[in-house]
Amino acid sequence: MIVYSYMTMMHPVVRYTLDECANVKVIYMKGYLSIAYIFFHVIFACFFRKSSRFNFQYPNYRYLPAVLFLKIMRKEYSVSLWGSDYYKSKGWRGRIVSFILKNAKKISIATNESKEYVVLKFGFCNLVVLPFLIPNLENISKSENGKEKRKKTILCGTNGSPNQQLDIIISALKKSEDFLKDQYKLIFHLAYGGDEDNFTRVNEFAKETRIEVEVVEDYFYRDDLIVFRESIDILVQIQKTDQLSAAMFEHLVQNKLVITGSWLPYSVLREMGVKFISLSEVNLVEDLSYTLSTLDSLRKWDLGRNRDIILSEFGRSTSKEKWHNFLT
Repeated sequence: MIVYSYMTMMHPVVRYTLDECANVKVIYMKGYLSIAYIFFHVIFACFFRKSSRFNFQYPNYRYLPAVLFLKIMRKEYSVSLWGSDYYKSKGWRGRIVSFILKNAKKISIATNESKEYVVLKFGFCNLVVLPFLIPNLENISKSENGKEKRKKTILCGTNGSPNQQLDIIISALKKSEDFLKDQYKLIFHLAYGGDEDNFTRVNEFAKETRIEVEVVEDYFYRDDLIVFRESIDILVQIQKTDQLSAAMFEHLVQNKLVITGSWLPYSVLREMGVKFISLSEVNLVEDLSYTLSTLDSLRKWDLGRNRDIILSEFGRSTSKEKWHNFLT
């Protein structure tokens, strides 16, 4: 038996998860030609590899002909929801996503809050809460709190997309400038999801502020990504929407301080006992500014169990088995 998992948009965490599962073959093609390619690939598999199973990653209109064919043939398929665009799906795109989900045998999603939202929006509940595997999670070493650097580093957001709310982060940084300028260095990682307004905003802020700023535009993979994550002391991650941020996991597993938003669907982490700072959406700039101004005391938090909790619940062996069971 082989499981074909179709992707029209690449994500390294999703690809890593699928590659770790036995008997799963990823079929990746982007662009409009993917509509025909995936459709004919599904037809071929149905007739010539009859034991095949089918999985669709990130449901969108490009899968519609293939899904209609599987429905006609009474063949089962699964769907994996990731990212957060489905929160905003409406009109004809929303109807297509709803059709694909409605006819799926099972659907994976990363958090309970996201599951509740999908149930409320689309009206069905054959969902399995199943986070993706995080590459390098076990390989990232625990933070060495005794290792002193000249300045502590703060990663501001995890990419350059509008979803990261870098404008709010910068507004808070300006209010905290006097405290941060001598002790902290700011990192903006704009390698992907780059928005022109954010590039301009960050670079203008870097020229004006008295805080040391580094703008990173390199893509990092595997060992280079581990080195980059280990160089960060504090993560500020207040994006508008999310499921479970892989970058946040990579900092929490080092027992690093993470500042995030209470509106994001991270209750599963809180319930497990993972410690991080959650800010309310109300008065966000002021609250973030105050939090940044009190970092010296916040860094003394006992975050010692975060790594053990995350590895026990989201480690490679545990998550790999869950994904194998879902896909097959």
